[in-house]
Amino acid sequence: GSDNFTSDRVLKKDIKPLKDCLRKLMELKPSSYEYKRTEFPGLTLPEGPQMGLIAQDIEKVYPQLVTQMKGFSRKNQKGELITVPDFKAVQYISLIPVLIGAIQEQQTTIDKQSNIIDNHEHYINELITKLRLGMAEKESTGLSVEQNVPNPFTHETNIEYKISEALGSANLIIFDLSGKQVKTLPLSPN
Repeated sequence: GSDNFTSDRVLKKDIKPLKDCLRKLMELKPSSYEYKRTEFPGLTLPEGPQMGLIAQDIEKVYPQLVTQMKGFSRKNQKGELITVPDFKAVQYISLIPVLIGAIQEQQTTIDKQSNIIDNHEHYINELITKLRLGMAEKESTGLSVEQNVPNPFTHETNIEYKISEALGSANLIIFDLSGKQVKTLPLSPN
């Protein structure tokens, strides 16, 4: 036997890429099972636990991979009649292109997600850099203003601030939600 399969482009026509491989592959149901060897001795089925797919499940998704085999009857060496019913067989080797297509589709999705993650990481790193620069700028100017507490508030709130002696003084300008200036408070070093 040979593991080579006829596959040259010269021998083929109507070549089309497989589509939707991953979705279709997800419809298949890999299973473990044992063959009914005693019921079908004429087929010399393997013994012990097996893994594979069920022909009827594959047929729903890839009917071209399933072949209907004709049953038969014959006498064994003891002269007993052995009957094998019609059954379905699977061309497992033809699933390889489907698996390759599914991996390619999956890789395209992974690449898109990686690009999104990379872009977000870049954006986050830029924000961190800006925040660090802002904090350094705050420290170098000798000015800092904290969040008001409580927030939100109805009548009264506290805002902590720091102004260095070198800065001298500053103003805190308060605006309402519409953007209208409500109050200006002079601040002195503390």
